[in-house]
Amino acid sequence: MDKWIIKKPKLDVESRDQHDTNYNNDPNFKRSEINEISSGLNESAASTSTQIHSQTYDSDIGTYEGKTINKDEKYKLLKNRWIPNEFYKFPISGTRKLKFQRHWLLEFPWLSYSEKLDGAFCLFCFLFCSKEVGKGSHISTKALVVTPFNRWKDAKEQFRYHTNLEYHKTASRLATIEQNRKMLSSIIETITLTGRQEIALGGHRDSGPISSELPAYNDGKFCALLRFSCSFGRQ
Repeated sequence: MDKWIIKKPKLDVESRDQHDTNYNNDPNFKRSEINEISSGLNESAASTSTQIHSQTYDSDIGTYEGKTINKDEKYKLLKNRWIPNEFYKFPISGTRKLKFQRHWLLEFPWLSYSEKLDGAFCLFCFLFCSKEVGKGSHISTKALVVTPFNRWKDAKEQFRYHTNLEYHKTASRLATIEQNRKMLSSIIETITLTGRQEIALGGHRDSGPISSELPAYNDGKFCALLRFSCSFGRQ
């Protein structure tokens, strides 16, 4: 029977241990393994960094500097004004080592910071003001409107001054109108949909503000459809 069976030689314990020791102590193996792991980590970090910046720059006002902005882009910038969390490190610049302060964004609701340009813009004026304003267009708008503002030592003073400018007040009204028009458009489209589908609008409680959160009670088909539409970014 043995002549028909070919037995493979067994690797004894000592030989196997020696094989593993040589394999693990091989400097070429260790180097290649470390390089492979390091390469994988670097690729992962680069991918994460790209995702973070692509998400940030997509709503970064500096990305649109010098470009023609359509209505959808204007609404996206108005709706997604970027406010970094409290742990974000703003870059330091100048001999005095000053930097943009996060609390300015909370104090001035029109202020928008560009991470790409490390500068500040008036969001409303950037979107709704022309390069020349005033009677006969004799005033040229520059910092905060056309170009980024980054003189941080004068920031608060300039922001307060800008708030009281007439063309800024006009731009603020236009920004409010644009946001209201977009919201009204969603409401009209929802009403049109329910009408075509012969869906009743009423609910148990169909008055008062409409929350984006799902309520504990039935607030009606209209509110539910409008909430559903808003959940996909249509406000």
